[in-house]
Amino acid sequence: MPDRREVDADLMRAAGLEHDRDQRSARRGDDRLDVRDRATATVADAELDRTDAHERRVDGLLLAELALADREVALADAFALELARQLRVDVRAPREKDDTARPTVEALHEEHRPGLPADELVQKGLVGLVHALLHDESGRLVDEDERVVFVEHCEMHDPHRKHDRASFVQRSMSRSLRLLALCLLFARVGHAQEHAQEIDRILEQQVRELHIPGAALAIVKDDRVVYVKTIGLRDVEHNLAVSEETIFPIGSCTKAFTSMAIALSADRGLLSLDDHPQKYLPYLKLADPDANARITIRDMLSHRTGLPAKNDLAAEPGVLTREEYIRAATSVTPAAPFGTQFLYSNAMFAAAGEIVAKVNHDTWEHVIARDIFKPLAMPSSVADLRDAKHATGYVWDGKAWQAVAPSPSMQALAPAGSIASSVRDMAQWVRMLANGGRGFVSEKMFRELTTPLMKVNDTTSYALGWATYDWNGLHVVEHNGGSTGISALVAFIPERRVGFVFLANTSPTAMTKIGNAGQMLWPLILPDDAPNASRIVARMIEAAGGETALRAHTSVEIHALKNYEEHGVLSEMTIHAKAPASRNELDILKAVNREIGRVRVYFDGAHGGQETTFGQDSINDDAANAKARRDDTFPCLLDLGKPTAHATDDAWVLDLEGGTHLFVSKQTGLITKRESEGEVATFDDYRNVDGEMVPFHTTIHDGLGTSTIFVQSVKFNVPIGEAMFKPTSP
Repeated sequence: MPDRREVDADLMRAAGLEHDRDQRSARRGDDRLDVRDRATATVADAELDRTDAHERRVDGLLLAELALADREVALADAFALELARQLRVDVRAPREKDDTARPTVEALHEEHRPGLPADELVQKGLVGLVHALLHDESGRLVDEDERVVFVEHCEMHDPHRKHDRASFVQRSMSRSLRLLALCLLFARVGHAQEHAQEIDRILEQQVRELHIPGAALAIVKDDRVVYVKTIGLRDVEHNLAVSEETIFPIGSCTKAFTSMAIALSADRGLLSLDDHPQKYLPYLKLADPDANARITIRDMLSHRTGLPAKNDLAAEPGVLTREEYIRAATSVTPAAPFGTQFLYSNAMFAAAGEIVAKVNHDTWEHVIARDIFKPLAMPSSVADLRDAKHATGYVWDGKAWQAVAPSPSMQALAPAGSIASSVRDMAQWVRMLANGGRGFVSEKMFRELTTPLMKVNDTTSYALGWATYDWNGLHVVEHNGGSTGISALVAFIPERRVGFVFLANTSPTAMTKIGNAGQMLWPLILPDDAPNASRIVARMIEAAGGETALRAHTSVEIHALKNYEEHGVLSEMTIHAKAPASRNELDILKAVNREIGRVRVYFDGAHGGQETTFGQDSINDDAANAKARRDDTFPCLLDLGKPTAHATDDAWVLDLEGGTHLFVSKQTGLITKRESEGEVATFDDYRNVDGEMVPFHTTIHDGLGTSTIFVQSVKFNVPIGEAMFKPTSP
């Protein structure tokens, strides 16, 4: 271990204190100081001595803090605030901007962390994070999350002027605080860079595998843009690269802008979500009398009017005006009773856009530009696709990209899908949304926009212009957009103040399917909220009885009945298993009360195979033996390898080597389902046998259809000879 004084000296040099001591020593030796100067120097020296002692104590705390920084960044941030209080640094609300020069990241880096690669701070879009965490525009040290400023004393120091001694104390304290903030920042930036590199990899992989010519991704966190990446070509023919300013049509992501315009109009008292649309559009009449009497703006924005899904044929040729299209599309026979089914309707959003225009005495396009684009600083965005010089759209024909033009229906459908924007502009939109709409739209209306109203499927619901689903217990708000040559996705989690936008110049892909991109990106954007595989495995072991109980069981004998439901065959099963990975399963097959055959599957930990009474014997190849080693490990929960994890609404999912997926109940910690190649098995009726929870009922779906296993008895630690797991003949 290094000598404590050596560590102190190193840290004090990094904070600039050695320079201060040298100056102090020089002044003590100055024989020309008069009595008053000597008295002043004595006071300043005493202050410096107290500061030096305090710095040594702080340095010790700093070393301890840095040891924890990788795992406890949040605690480190709180420690920085507490340190500010201990050092008596002034903590107050930000003041008006002054003329103090703002230190650069590079200068701070060179002063406090020489030898580290400074360019790491400015790549991956992290330079904004560095400045935002460390300094406001006047150069004062800022903790953004706590909305406070560590006010620094910025007087220029002249070592030859005696009256600057008191400022040494102030500057040394501010330097220490800055050093601490920088050290903590490097821990945070290290994690951010790892995640940014993984996001880079995911984006590049998706672009390559999905044949996307050009794309852009931006991520917002805590009201800051923390990641921006562009990749590929906006124009393949002319080899023009995508940039942050490239305009992409966003398709149905436009719907959220229309619903926001409705919300802003409601905030101004121009309309109510519960208004009947005929109050503003007398021509909008539904064929179903019940629906026509009950419909509200809220129903229009949640796709629950009963109109047939995507009945846009009247708009496709680009001949009808918006009103004419609305008249045609809304007069048809409904596909479902009012309010009973989610049926996606572009016509209803086109009508909602016309209501926005009516109450604002302007066009929908102008209202969107005036009330959303302008206040959010989205100068490149347009509501009329004809006004945009946007990326060329493409479709992949299996060999090459083929350019396609936007559909002429966009004019009639505009409030449902005609906005075009850049990733830089859309990041501003996501910033506002991820921040809960604060300062832009009322809290009440934001809640209305994002509260689920209509169930889409088992995992997804629809609010007002937004789809919603849960990720690891968090409420995700998301919408995609797509047409020929167009795809986009916007997602955010207000609870965590995070979100992302993805834009591409190709038809919709798996990347823009609701929930897909989030499944890949949320664990990297919110690593602390992501399912942790090791913790899930620990929970599974605890739920199964605990590691001690599991290790105490070195073998097992199971007797069960298996019903092949689609074949009229019943099997009497006997299973023997032994640690570390031996297994023998004997099935005696019966039909119409007669034994029709026997099947034996065996594995001795290294090799295995199958023996039958009807000529279907086989020996495992290397791949089958490798799979058996993974599947037959006993007890299996204690050797799951290195799984990854994600979550559904009610289960954690462990993704194991070899393509097996285990679904684990969030409530009980027990395995409820196993998916592997060619087979899905579900487990229930868990019972305690000698301290271990065992499923007594299993349903299997595989190549033989559906079969059900009913366990009759389980006995642990039975003596089993090695011959049980060998082939019966050489």
